[in-house]
Amino acid sequence: MRRAMAIQLIIDREWGLAKNENPKQGAFIIDELTDLVDEAVLKEFEAISERGGVLGAMETG
Repeated sequence: MRRAMAIQLIIDREWGLAKNENPKQGAFIIDELTDLVDEAVLKEFEAISERGGVLGAMETG
């Protein structure tokens, strides 16, 4: 929950998607973008983990 909220705040600040006359208009896109970012971050963490963690990833580049 904390990570999702932080991602939504970043997206809102960068793109201003939540700034519209009807606050419910942008809810879907914010949720969709949050899910996409969350999935991408999780894939990166898994890739780093497979390469032996941070130190292993640094050694292999």
